[in-house]
Parts: sequence; C-alpha cells; structure tokens
Amino acid sequence: MPLAKYCRSVMSLDLSAEMGKRLCKKAREQGVENIRFLQADWDTLDLRKGGLEKGFELVMSGLNPGINRVAALQKLCAASRKGCCLVTFDGPAENRTQQDLARLLYAQKPRQMVSGYNTEWPLRLLRELGYQPDRDKTVMAWTKTHTEQAAFRRLLADHTAAFKEHPERVDALREYVHQHLDKDGMFREHNRVSL
Repeated sequence: MPLAKYCRSVMSLDLSAEMGKRLCKKAREQGVENIRFLQADWDTLDLRKGGLEKGFELVMSGLNPGINRVAALQKLCAASRKGCCLVTFDGPAENRTQQDLARLLYAQKPRQMVSGYNTEWPLRLLRELGYQPDRDKTVMAWTKTHTEQAAFRRLLADHTAAFKEHPERVDALREYVHQHLDKDGMFREHNRVSL
C-alpha cells in the first residue's frame, strides 16, 4: 500500500482471498482508491491471457515463497515493462529459541534455521538472461517479548504436533521458558534474518 501514494495504480496479487479482503479493507480505511486486488495462483496464472504480460512499470515480489525457481522468476520479469524488485531471504534465519526447541522437542542438534531462499540463484539467472540486477542487502532483527505464561502458550501452539506425539515434553517446555526469563521476568525471543 505505501507504493500507492506514488503510483497511478497498483495491483496486488495473492493466492488467498482473505489477504485480498484485508488489503481492500485497509485501503478503504486509509482512503486509498488506486489499488486493485487479483486473487490468483502465480504458478498457473497466464500473463498473456490475463493481459498482464509487460503490463506493469514495476513488479515487486516481497518474501514470496512462490518465486523459488527459474520459471517463476522469468514470469516475474515477463510481467514488467521496465523493472522488478525481488525481496527474498539471503541465507538462514537465526532464532536461538527455535534452535533450542528443535533440540529439546525433536532431538535435533542445534543449528541455524534453514531457509530455502537466497539471493545468489536469482542474481545469476538474471545476469544469464541479460539483465543487470542490483543487489542491496539488509539485516532485520527483532525481539518478541512475552510474559512467562504468554511465551509458554505461544511456543506450545507453535509446536502442537510435537506435544501431541510427546505430551511429556510439555513440562520441559514450561521449564525452558522459566529458565530463560530475563531479570525483569519477561521472555524474549530474538530473531535475525538477512534480506
């Protein structure tokens, strides 16, 4: 939506009808009238048939799991007359809490959370196709802060399958949260990701 202030019109595409409803509601609330929503599956969307081939000055894809292979990236380029912006993960995300829980709940060795996305393959492909891509890297870090009980409930919900299979591990999770409270009694989960 922030782009709508600078553009004549903006089209948003998502597979989820619910995302479209939320976007349209938010646009109405903010008085933004130049956004259209298209509910479609990027993989099966026919750009030519839909009149979208070379239909946009700028095509953006932000943290979109659908742009994960050559054909999807080529389609992104085919929708644009001038330029594209691809925001994707560049390497694994870091979250110590999730690493600890992988060991505690699933008996996995601590490791970085693996992301299937990186910036190397799209850059290589675009160069091979004759484009001259620019690359800007950034690191985003944030902390989720919860009370002890809220942290326990959230982590319990995040790992429901593990606890259904091993209900005896609920106490281990409760103890983990308690042991990792800060001096102020709050539980903090630190996240870091490169884009």
